[in-house]
Order: sequence, then C-alpha cells, then structure tokens
Amino acid sequence: MRVNRILSRILCIVFLIYVVKGSYVIPPLKLEALKKGGFRVYFPDVPDTALFAFHANINDEIRTQLPGNINGETRTPTNGFWILEFNDKLKQGDVVNYWMNVNANRRVYRKDSIKIIRLLDE
Repeated sequence: MRVNRILSRILCIVFLIYVVKGSYVIPPLKLEALKKGGFRVYFPDVPDTALFAFHANINDEIRTQLPGNINGETRTPTNGFWILEFNDKLKQGDVVNYWMNVNANRRVYRKDSIKIIRLLDE
C-alpha cells in the first residue's frame, strides 16, 4: 500500500515536470527595416529554444507549411536574440504575411497566418 502511494506521487511529479516544461510560448516577433536595404525579424532568446524558422511573402498570402518567397532559419541566438536578416526591400505599406516555427523543449511550436503592415519612414 505504501509503495503504491510513493509511486503515485512520483508519477504526479513527473507529469507536472512534463506539463511545466512543455508550456513554451513563442515571444512576439519584431520586424525592422534596415538602412542598407532589406529587413530583419527577431525575438528575445528564451531558455531551451533550439531553432527559429521564418517563412513569408510580401503582399501575397502565404499558406502554412509552404516555404514562401522569403524563408530562413537559425539554430543559434546572437547577443540574446534569435535573428534572421533578408535582402528583400520593403516599401511604404507593404504587408508581410508569414508563419514561423520555433523548436523548444524538443517540440515544435508554430504561429500561423500572421500579417505585419510595415510603415516605413519616408
């Protein structure tokens, strides 16, 4: 009887660790136009993040799981951020349609069908 109680407690603890470790939330993505042309997307590093993949189209819809005209991935944060840079130039009012994957805690987390309207300084 005592062994069953101990095993039940151990299973509860293991389950709680699994649930807490699996509760990752992708940080908000930032988009920034670069002076040299092109743009970058980035978000702050969160412990246990292992990969950041970004897929986008400018002014065209994008379907989840399709790569889009703009895509890239990185497996390493830089100075505390997950950063990707692209040479594609943005114009005033361009709409960046994207989806992204982040691998963390040995799981894949995805944000789908996101739009950013980029208003550039003239």
